[in-house]
Amino acid sequence: MESDILMQKFDPKEVSQTLLNRVNLKSLSVIEIQRQDYSKDLNCLNNANEYVLIHGGEVQFGWLLTIIGNVVLQLTGHTVVKRKDGTLLCVTLNENRQKSVKFVLDNTVEKLAVGQYLPAKFFALINNERINEYIGYLARHNKLRLSGADNSSSEIQNINAACQQLYPTILSLAKKYTARNDYCFCGSGIKAKKCCG
Repeated sequence: MESDILMQKFDPKEVSQTLLNRVNLKSLSVIEIQRQDYSKDLNCLNNANEYVLIHGGEVQFGWLLTIIGNVVLQLTGHTVVKRKDGTLLCVTLNENRQKSVKFVLDNTVEKLAVGQYLPAKFFALINNERINEYIGYLARHNKLRLSGADNSSSEIQNINAACQQLYPTILSLAKKYTARNDYCFCGSGIKAKKCCG
């Protein structure tokens, strides 16, 4: 593995309706981020509930979309606020998303939540046995997380070790399936031809 090139999860610059249809989602919204003084990382449900308690409105469930190396789509359960004027607002995420985030409303996320833990789903963007194996590990990790397991559990450590062994293969596939005019698999937000391509 080339140590100087890594894959990062990143927000897709563009999301086609074809991709949304493929994962059974409807339209995507770009939502303003206004982190509050009381906002805590990885605590979107409590943050949204606190905002509603202070300002009114209602909590809305849905998904954030992130890409792993241009080969895996991750949907992460997330909550935002629907304000009294009907506009949506994220009160959790930070400035590294440049003041807005792509979000898909989906009330089924609430049914999949376990307490304060919101679910994640993973989809292969290419047809490959190793990608499917990797997604299996990610899905198992998510199931354990929802059950309350933390990173010290032996099963999660075993999953992390298996993912680390798969990483060189996933990175190689990410390079192979990223065209020069695609956004780079590394997550820089730059076209591959001007980055790692």
